[in-house]
Amino acid sequence: MHDKIISMDIMTVDGDIVKVMENGTPGQFYCRLVSTDTKMEMEEMEKKLLHVEEMEVYPSPGKGVLVRLEGRWCRAILLGCNDKDWRCELVDIGQVVEGVKEVDMSNLPLSVVEIPAVTVRCSLAGWDEVDSWTKDAKINWEKIVHKQQFKMIVVDPALNVVHLTRQNISLVDSLVFLGHIHEVTPIPLPTQQFSPPGPLSTSATLCCDYEQISPNSLLLYFDNPLHVAHLEQLSQLHHHPALVSPPGHV
Repeated sequence: MHDKIISMDIMTVDGDIVKVMENGTPGQFYCRLVSTDTKMEMEEMEKKLLHVEEMEVYPSPGKGVLVRLEGRWCRAILLGCNDKDWRCELVDIGQVVEGVKEVDMSNLPLSVVEIPAVTVRCSLAGWDEVDSWTKDAKINWEKIVHKQQFKMIVVDPALNVVHLTRQNISLVDSLVFLGHIHEVTPIPLPTQQFSPPGPLSTSATLCCDYEQISPNSLLLYFDNPLHVAHLEQLSQLHHHPALVSPPGHV
């Protein structure tokens, strides 16, 4: 019986551009390689799963099956059962769903059983499990990763711990800057350079009433409104390649 789905080897996407799938947190999220081959592979697999001959399944944890969600079949690994409802990992969509019934399962067709999973489960380097992950923090995480592409750097392949960067800015730095995780000792990345801010520094207060606050949109109150020159200096940060401003654009 063909009931095992091959997991993706995270080292095959080390250094590549990936997409972060929805409904994750720094402690657990899924990534999919951004490539033409991956897109074509997904389209081909969806075609193969359009007309599935339903077969009775004898579910058990760790088994690979098809599950029917919103009228379409998806490959999944069974994680566990609560009464008659199963918890499943959707290996190509990068989601964990609960409450799946046996009636919505079928065995894996031979045509898709040997195709490795298209997503890989990851955790973010620098994430401390004791940190509280609030509802607002989850919303900001989704805003940061939504429709964005990141370069993945594998830190610990045994645990799938990774760094994610976009435009040479670490995702961890963005989360620290927003106050969602504690500041950690930085692990140097080959594309980042940090320099003391020096004369560009000035005191400012973050306006918490600004409704559009995000890593890419901040409103700052400067202590001395007459220091217009500071604003001009901040606007010139992009002319200093060795200087890195706070994550995003201030």
